[in-house]
Amino acid sequence: MRVAIASRIFEPEPAAASFRLAALARELSAAGHEVTVLTVRPPAALAAAEDDARGGGAAGGGARGGARGGGARPYRVARAPVLRDRSGYVRGYLPYLSFDLPLFFRILCGPRRDLIVVEPPPTTGFFVRIAAALRRTPYAYYAADIWADAAAQTGAPGLVVGVLRRVERFALRGARAVLSVSEGVTARLAELGIGPDLGAGSRVETVGNGIDVAAFAAGLRGSEEPGGPESPRGAEDPGRAAEPGRAEEPGRAEEPGRAEEPGRAVDPSPARSSAAQPPTFVYAGTASEWHGAEVFVRAMPEVLRAEPAARLRFIGGGSERGALESLAVELDVGRAVSFEPVLPPDRIAPVLRAASAAVASVRPGTGYDFAFPTKLYSAAACGAPLIYAGPGPAVAFMAEEVDGRPVGVACPLDPVAVARAMIEAAEDPASPARRARVAEWAGERVGLDRVAARIRAILEALVPR
Repeated sequence: MRVAIASRIFEPEPAAASFRLAALARELSAAGHEVTVLTVRPPAALAAAEDDARGGGAAGGGARGGARGGGARPYRVARAPVLRDRSGYVRGYLPYLSFDLPLFFRILCGPRRDLIVVEPPPTTGFFVRIAAALRRTPYAYYAADIWADAAAQTGAPGLVVGVLRRVERFALRGARAVLSVSEGVTARLAELGIGPDLGAGSRVETVGNGIDVAAFAAGLRGSEEPGGPESPRGAEDPGRAAEPGRAEEPGRAEEPGRAEEPGRAVDPSPARSSAAQPPTFVYAGTASEWHGAEVFVRAMPEVLRAEPAARLRFIGGGSERGALESLAVELDVGRAVSFEPVLPPDRIAPVLRAASAAVASVRPGTGYDFAFPTKLYSAAACGAPLIYAGPGPAVAFMAEEVDGRPVGVACPLDPVAVARAMIEAAEDPASPARRARVAEWAGERVGLDRVAARIRAILEALVPR
């Protein structure tokens, strides 16, 4: 089967979509299918990582290349230039169209495929549906969330939300299969009149979600080396992890024969004693309107009264970053709150392993109560204690037990409740042994390999051999 994966984001850009699509590409290739990823050139800061992943050469072309930091990819990645916003993301309608319009012609004029897998935004699905219809090629739509709901929560004009809703439905209804990441997304799709049976052979499949456990494991193995990213100085300096030029050595993120093992737990390397660094809380990932991440900044005055050396690190981007920076200054906690660029899994892993807790949130009442922040999976796979503020399925995940103790704390999206949880995490730090056990447990539960295998079976059923 000849499969194309169409996405505006892909490795080496660290994002949930990148991880799940790379896992799917590997799974399909391992099953003997011919896979081409139609994506964009990486931002300049990550071009070297892609160059290393491909085993050398320019970062932009359509050559085959490496995966997970070493070795040749078993699939082809075809990249094209794209517009990015000021923070370096392909985000916003003009950047989306700068990918979608060329993609339309790449599909229309490119080699014939048996199936296309398309990643949101809905504008991409819109153009893929038209191009695929002209080529008489079925496609599957990967529904990670509901974009029109998200637009409504950003205060977008009603006209814009209405148009986006129609575009999204058009993309969903044309798909031979819709791949939903959770029961919550599936339920929301049903409320919108999508599935579970779309008719004409189409269907909604709840495939689940996860993270690339092996990519995080590679970072923890690297942290065991002298001078690795978990060395005392690197871990104590909140800004150190974001310094340019500190990418891992070529090949270090991958250990032959280990990272490719399905379901492998993160290597339980011992974290440094929490006494060696101030209490540090890490928000690793996107902070957008529906996340409500400002609750952690609002909690910091109370946290600092109890733990004057405490630090809160935001690592990643998102539309709320500017507002969070302003809020930190307004509350006079700017000295304790840092904002750092996104880091790839092998570099964020030791930061999470050493954290007093990893924090995540979802704002209630925004139409996203069904959402699960995958940053919790990443943190658990690194053995970090977890603090989650908000509603939804993440609450149940916090209650999961390892050796008779829950893996995290769930609380309302309230600064007082959040501060209490952060202070308790600082006063009762998790031991290295506890972190190792949580990492082992998570490695068996949250890996993307099983998700990718499930999707492969669904896609194979769509295209008769």
